[in-house]
Amino acid sequence: MPSIVLSNELLDLIIYNIDADSLEGRKSLLACSQANRALHIMSQRRGFRDVVLPYSSLRDKDSNLVLVEDTKQIGARFLDLITRSPHIASYVRSLEINVTSRRAGPQPPLITSYAYAFSLHNIVSRLHNLKQFVAGPDLEIHPKWESIEKNTRELFRRIVPLVQVLELYLFYNFPISAFSGCYNLRELRTPSFTWDLQGGTTPPSDKKVRLRALDLLTYGVPNPKELISWFASPLSPFDISHLHDLKLSDPYYSAPHINGLLGCCANTLERLYLPIQLMSIRYQPKEEPTPDIPDFSSLLKLHHVTFTASIRAHFREMSINKVDTAGISYIASI
Repeated sequence: MPSIVLSNELLDLIIYNIDADSLEGRKSLLACSQANRALHIMSQRRGFRDVVLPYSSLRDKDSNLVLVEDTKQIGARFLDLITRSPHIASYVRSLEINVTSRRAGPQPPLITSYAYAFSLHNIVSRLHNLKQFVAGPDLEIHPKWESIEKNTRELFRRIVPLVQVLELYLFYNFPISAFSGCYNLRELRTPSFTWDLQGGTTPPSDKKVRLRALDLLTYGVPNPKELISWFASPLSPFDISHLHDLKLSDPYYSAPHINGLLGCCANTLERLYLPIQLMSIRYQPKEEPTPDIPDFSSLLKLHHVTFTASIRAHFREMSINKVDTAGISYIASI
Protein backbone atom coordinates (compact mmCIF):
# COMPACT_ATOMS: atom_id res chain seq x y z
CA MET A 1 0.00 0.00 0.00
CA PRO A 2 1.59 3.30 -1.04
CA SER A 3 2.31 5.80 1.71
CA ILE A 4 0.44 9.09 1.79
CA VAL A 5 2.64 12.14 1.30
CA LEU A 6 1.22 15.56 2.14
CA SER A 7 2.44 18.60 0.26
CA ASN A 8 4.40 21.26 2.11
CA GLU A 9 1.54 23.70 1.49
CA LEU A 10 -0.94 21.41 3.26
CA LEU A 11 1.49 20.69 6.11
CA ASP A 12 2.06 24.42 6.54
CA LEU A 13 -1.71 25.00 6.70
CA ILE A 14 -2.12 22.28 9.34
CA ILE A 15 0.67 23.68 11.51
CA TYR A 16 -0.61 27.23 11.02
CA ASN A 17 -3.89 26.22 12.70
CA ILE A 18 -2.28 24.65 15.78
CA ASP A 19 -3.10 26.57 18.96
CA ALA A 20 0.37 27.64 20.04
CA ASP A 21 -1.00 29.15 23.27
CA SER A 22 -2.18 25.84 24.70
CA LEU A 23 0.04 23.22 26.33
CA GLU A 24 -1.10 20.54 23.88
CA GLY A 25 -0.47 22.87 20.96
CA ARG A 26 3.09 23.59 22.11
CA LYS A 27 3.71 19.86 22.51
CA SER A 28 2.45 19.29 18.97
CA LEU A 29 4.73 21.98 17.57
CA LEU A 30 7.70 20.55 19.43
CA ALA A 31 6.99 17.07 18.07
CA CYS A 32 6.57 18.37 14.51
CA SER A 33 9.78 20.40 14.72
CA GLN A 34 11.77 17.21 15.35
CA ALA A 35 10.44 15.33 12.31
CA ASN A 36 12.50 16.95 9.54
CA ARG A 37 13.95 20.29 8.50
CA ALA A 38 10.86 21.46 6.60
CA LEU A 39 8.57 20.79 9.56
CA HIS A 40 11.13 22.33 11.91
CA ILE A 41 10.97 25.62 9.99
CA MET A 42 7.16 25.51 9.78
CA SER A 43 6.86 24.84 13.51
CA GLN A 44 9.25 27.66 14.39
CA ARG A 45 7.34 30.03 12.13
CA ARG A 46 4.06 29.13 13.85
CA GLY A 47 5.51 29.12 17.36
CA PHE A 48 6.94 32.63 17.07
CA ARG A 49 4.14 34.18 14.99
CA ASP A 50 2.46 35.70 18.06
CA VAL A 51 4.76 36.81 20.89
CA VAL A 52 3.58 37.98 24.32
CA LEU A 53 6.07 39.69 26.64
CA PRO A 54 5.32 40.60 30.27
CA TYR A 55 6.81 43.74 31.80
CA SER A 56 6.47 45.44 35.14
CA SER A 57 6.00 49.11 35.88
CA LEU A 58 6.84 51.57 38.62
CA ARG A 59 6.79 55.31 39.17
CA ASP A 60 9.96 57.36 39.09
CA LYS A 61 10.70 60.37 41.29
CA ASP A 62 8.66 62.58 38.93
CA SER A 63 5.68 60.16 39.05
CA ASN A 64 6.24 59.05 35.45
CA LEU A 65 5.34 55.47 34.58
CA VAL A 66 8.51 53.49 33.82
CA LEU A 67 8.67 49.96 32.41
CA VAL A 68 11.12 47.65 34.16
CA GLU A 69 12.47 44.11 33.85
CA ASP A 70 15.19 41.96 35.30
CA THR A 71 17.66 40.01 33.20
CA LYS A 72 15.80 36.72 33.76
CA GLN A 73 12.44 37.92 32.43
CA ILE A 74 11.00 36.75 29.13
CA GLY A 75 11.74 40.00 27.29
CA ALA A 76 15.46 39.83 27.97
CA ARG A 77 15.54 36.13 27.08
CA PHE A 78 13.63 36.68 23.84
CA LEU A 79 16.02 39.47 22.85
CA ASP A 80 18.94 37.12 23.47
CA LEU A 81 17.23 34.47 21.30
CA ILE A 82 16.65 36.70 18.27
CA THR A 83 20.15 38.15 18.63
CA ARG A 84 21.63 34.64 18.37
CA SER A 85 19.06 33.48 15.76
CA PRO A 86 17.99 36.57 13.75
CA HIS A 87 15.74 34.54 11.44
CA ILE A 88 13.29 33.97 14.31
CA ALA A 89 12.57 37.71 14.46
CA SER A 90 11.30 37.52 10.86
CA TYR A 91 8.59 35.07 11.95
CA VAL A 92 6.96 37.48 14.41
CA ARG A 93 3.74 39.02 13.11
CA SER A 94 2.12 40.07 16.40
CA LEU A 95 3.78 41.49 19.51
CA GLU A 96 1.83 41.99 22.74
CA ILE A 97 3.19 43.49 25.94
CA ASN A 98 1.35 43.01 29.22
CA VAL A 99 2.28 45.57 31.85
CA THR A 100 1.68 44.92 35.54
CA SER A 101 2.45 46.98 38.63
CA ARG A 102 5.73 46.08 40.30
CA ARG A 103 5.25 44.46 43.69
CA ALA A 104 6.92 45.85 46.77
CA GLY A 105 9.70 43.96 48.52
CA PRO A 106 13.26 42.89 47.68
CA GLN A 107 13.94 43.22 43.97
CA PRO A 108 16.64 41.79 41.69
CA PRO A 109 18.70 44.30 39.70
CA LEU A 110 16.31 46.02 37.30
CA ILE A 111 16.70 47.46 33.82
CA THR A 112 14.33 50.35 33.17
CA SER A 113 12.90 51.69 29.93
CA TYR A 114 15.18 54.70 30.38
CA ALA A 115 18.10 52.45 29.40
CA TYR A 116 19.11 51.60 25.84
CA ALA A 117 19.66 48.01 27.03
CA PHE A 118 15.96 47.64 27.90
CA SER A 119 14.81 44.66 25.84
CA LEU A 120 11.67 46.14 24.25
CA HIS A 121 13.63 48.95 22.56
CA ASN A 122 15.90 46.42 20.88
CA ILE A 123 13.25 43.81 20.10
CA VAL A 124 10.98 46.13 18.11
CA SER A 125 13.82 47.30 15.86
CA ARG A 126 14.43 43.68 14.80
CA LEU A 127 10.80 42.75 13.94
CA HIS A 128 10.75 43.72 10.27
CA ASN A 129 7.55 41.77 9.50
CA LEU A 130 5.50 43.02 12.44
CA LYS A 131 1.81 43.50 11.57
CA GLN A 132 0.15 43.88 14.98
CA PHE A 133 1.12 45.53 18.26
CA VAL A 134 -0.83 45.32 21.51
CA ALA A 135 0.01 47.26 24.67
CA GLY A 136 -2.23 45.88 27.38
CA PRO A 137 -2.16 46.69 31.08
CA ASP A 138 -3.06 44.93 34.25
CA LEU A 139 -3.04 48.20 36.16
CA GLU A 140 -5.61 49.60 38.56
CA ILE A 141 -5.27 53.06 37.04
CA HIS A 142 -4.72 53.71 33.34
CA PRO A 143 -2.17 56.54 33.12
CA LYS A 144 -2.29 59.46 30.75
CA TRP A 145 0.08 59.43 27.78
CA GLU A 146 1.92 62.41 29.23
CA SER A 147 2.79 60.44 32.38
CA ILE A 148 4.67 57.72 30.45
CA GLU A 149 8.42 58.23 30.48
CA LYS A 150 9.89 59.77 27.32
CA ASN A 151 11.76 56.79 25.83
CA THR A 152 8.67 54.59 25.96
CA ARG A 153 6.55 57.30 24.36
CA GLU A 154 9.06 57.60 21.52
CA LEU A 155 9.06 53.82 21.09
CA PHE A 156 5.27 53.70 20.73
CA ARG A 157 5.40 56.53 18.21
CA ARG A 158 7.91 54.53 16.13
CA ILE A 159 5.69 51.45 16.22
CA VAL A 160 2.50 53.12 14.94
CA PRO A 161 3.61 53.49 11.26
CA LEU A 162 4.86 49.89 11.15
CA VAL A 163 1.70 47.93 11.87
CA GLN A 164 -1.71 47.22 10.36
CA VAL A 165 -3.40 46.45 13.69
CA LEU A 166 -2.78 48.60 16.77
CA GLU A 167 -4.25 48.07 20.24
CA LEU A 168 -3.21 50.58 22.91
CA TYR A 169 -4.96 49.81 26.19
CA LEU A 170 -2.05 50.82 28.43
CA PHE A 171 -2.82 54.55 28.59
CA TYR A 172 -5.24 57.17 27.30
CA ASN A 173 -4.92 60.51 25.48
CA PHE A 174 -2.62 59.17 22.77
CA PRO A 175 -1.49 62.10 20.55
CA ILE A 176 -3.45 62.11 17.33
CA SER A 177 -0.45 63.46 15.39
CA ALA A 178 1.27 60.08 15.79
CA PHE A 179 -1.08 58.67 13.13
CA SER A 180 -0.21 61.15 10.39
CA GLY A 181 1.21 59.25 7.44
CA CYS A 182 0.49 55.80 8.96
CA TYR A 183 -1.08 54.45 5.78
CA ASN A 184 -0.55 50.79 6.72
CA LEU A 185 -2.91 51.04 9.70
CA ARG A 186 -6.26 49.30 9.19
CA GLU A 187 -7.51 48.39 12.68
CA LEU A 188 -7.28 50.63 15.75
CA ARG A 189 -8.31 49.95 19.34
CA THR A 190 -7.54 52.65 21.89
CA PRO A 191 -9.19 54.55 24.75
CA SER A 192 -8.90 58.13 23.52
CA PHE A 193 -6.82 60.74 21.75
CA THR A 194 -5.58 64.22 22.46
CA TRP A 195 -5.22 66.96 19.88
CA ASP A 196 -1.62 68.06 19.45
CA LEU A 197 -1.80 69.50 15.95
CA GLN A 198 -1.56 73.19 16.77
CA GLY A 199 -0.62 74.98 13.58
CA GLY A 200 -0.90 71.71 11.65
CA THR A 201 -1.87 71.44 8.00
CA THR A 202 -4.90 69.67 6.59
CA PRO A 203 -3.86 66.30 5.09
CA PRO A 204 -5.20 65.62 1.56
CA SER A 205 -8.20 63.26 1.53
CA ASP A 206 -6.19 60.61 -0.35
CA LYS A 207 -3.41 60.79 2.26
CA LYS A 208 -5.46 59.94 5.32
CA VAL A 209 -5.40 56.70 7.30
CA ARG A 210 -8.29 54.58 6.04
CA LEU A 211 -9.44 52.51 8.99
CA ARG A 212 -11.44 49.30 8.53
CA ALA A 213 -12.08 48.61 12.23
CA LEU A 214 -12.30 51.00 15.20
CA ASP A 215 -12.75 50.21 18.89
CA LEU A 216 -13.00 53.10 21.36
CA LEU A 217 -12.74 52.39 25.07
CA THR A 218 -12.70 56.03 26.17
CA TYR A 219 -11.93 56.49 29.86
CA GLY A 220 -13.89 59.64 30.55
CA VAL A 221 -16.16 60.12 27.55
CA PRO A 222 -15.51 63.39 25.68
CA ASN A 223 -18.33 65.60 24.53
CA PRO A 224 -19.85 64.58 21.17
CA LYS A 225 -18.18 67.40 19.22
CA GLU A 226 -14.72 66.43 20.46
CA LEU A 227 -15.30 62.75 19.75
CA ILE A 228 -16.50 63.42 16.20
CA SER A 229 -13.63 65.86 15.58
CA TRP A 230 -11.14 63.03 16.04
CA PHE A 231 -12.44 61.51 12.80
CA ALA A 232 -14.36 64.21 10.88
CA SER A 233 -12.19 67.29 11.36
CA PRO A 234 -10.18 68.44 8.30
CA LEU A 235 -7.09 68.24 10.51
CA SER A 236 -7.77 64.63 11.50
CA PRO A 237 -5.36 62.07 10.03
CA PHE A 238 -8.19 59.50 9.92
CA ASP A 239 -10.69 58.54 7.25
CA ILE A 240 -13.44 56.27 8.60
CA SER A 241 -15.67 56.51 5.53
CA HIS A 242 -14.59 52.93 4.69
CA LEU A 243 -15.11 51.54 8.20
CA HIS A 244 -16.54 48.01 8.42
CA ASP A 245 -16.45 47.41 12.19
CA LEU A 246 -17.23 49.90 14.96
CA LYS A 247 -17.14 49.04 18.66
CA LEU A 248 -17.90 51.44 21.49
CA SER A 249 -17.01 49.87 24.81
CA ASP A 250 -17.90 52.65 27.22
CA PRO A 251 -21.49 52.55 28.56
CA TYR A 252 -21.58 56.34 28.87
CA TYR A 253 -21.77 56.91 25.13
CA SER A 254 -25.05 58.63 24.26
CA ALA A 255 -27.04 58.89 21.03
CA PRO A 256 -25.24 62.13 19.95
CA HIS A 257 -21.86 60.36 20.32
CA ILE A 258 -23.03 57.31 18.41
CA ASN A 259 -24.94 59.12 15.67
CA GLY A 260 -21.99 61.41 15.00
CA LEU A 261 -19.70 58.45 14.33
CA LEU A 262 -22.32 56.51 12.36
CA GLY A 263 -22.74 59.48 10.05
CA CYS A 264 -19.05 59.24 9.10
CA CYS A 265 -19.24 55.58 8.02
CA ALA A 266 -22.90 55.03 7.10
CA ASN A 267 -22.19 53.71 3.60
CA THR A 268 -19.79 50.92 4.59
CA LEU A 269 -20.44 49.90 8.22
CA GLU A 270 -21.30 46.19 8.52
CA ARG A 271 -20.77 45.30 12.18
CA LEU A 272 -21.65 47.41 15.21
CA TYR A 273 -21.00 46.74 18.90
CA LEU A 274 -22.77 49.04 21.35
CA PRO A 275 -23.15 49.35 25.11
CA ILE A 276 -26.64 49.91 26.49
CA GLN A 277 -27.54 51.68 29.70
CA LEU A 278 -30.49 50.14 31.53
CA MET A 279 -32.15 52.00 34.40
CA SER A 280 -32.97 50.27 37.64
CA ILE A 281 -36.20 52.10 38.55
CA ARG A 282 -36.65 52.57 42.29
CA TYR A 283 -39.57 54.97 41.99
CA GLN A 284 -42.34 55.79 39.54
CA PRO A 285 -41.21 58.69 37.34
CA LYS A 286 -43.71 61.47 36.70
CA GLU A 287 -42.97 61.43 33.00
CA GLU A 288 -41.84 58.69 30.67
CA PRO A 289 -38.15 59.37 29.84
CA THR A 290 -37.23 59.91 26.23
CA PRO A 291 -35.25 56.87 25.02
CA ASP A 292 -31.66 57.68 24.08
CA ILE A 293 -31.67 55.67 20.86
CA PRO A 294 -29.07 55.80 18.08
CA ASP A 295 -30.31 56.19 14.51
CA PHE A 296 -29.59 53.15 12.31
CA SER A 297 -31.68 54.30 9.35
CA SER A 298 -28.73 55.42 7.22
CA LEU A 299 -26.66 52.25 7.72
CA LEU A 300 -27.26 50.55 4.39
CA LYS A 301 -24.84 47.62 4.84
CA LEU A 302 -25.28 46.94 8.56
CA HIS A 303 -26.03 43.26 9.17
CA HIS A 304 -24.45 42.40 12.54
CA VAL A 305 -25.28 44.21 15.79
CA THR A 306 -24.20 43.24 19.31
CA PHE A 307 -25.42 45.02 22.44
CA THR A 308 -23.66 44.81 25.80
CA ALA A 309 -25.98 45.78 28.64
CA SER A 310 -25.22 47.24 32.05
CA ILE A 311 -27.81 48.06 34.72
CA ARG A 312 -27.28 51.19 36.78
CA ALA A 313 -29.61 53.20 38.99
CA HIS A 314 -31.07 56.46 37.64
CA PHE A 315 -29.93 55.85 34.05
CA ARG A 316 -32.33 56.18 31.17
CA GLU A 317 -33.33 53.07 29.30
CA MET A 318 -32.39 52.38 25.71
CA SER A 319 -34.72 49.61 24.57
CA ILE A 320 -33.65 47.18 21.87
CA ASN A 321 -37.31 46.85 20.87
CA LYS A 322 -37.35 50.52 19.85
CA VAL A 323 -34.39 50.18 17.47
CA ASP A 324 -35.25 49.62 13.81
CA THR A 325 -33.66 46.24 12.99
CA ALA A 326 -34.85 45.93 9.40
CA GLY A 327 -32.12 44.47 7.20
CA ILE A 328 -30.01 43.25 10.13
CA SER A 329 -29.23 39.52 9.85
CA TYR A 330 -27.62 39.14 13.29
CA ILE A 331 -28.47 40.80 16.59
CA ALA A 332 -27.29 39.73 20.02
CA SER A 333 -27.42 41.01 23.57
CA ILE A 334 -24.66 40.13 26.02
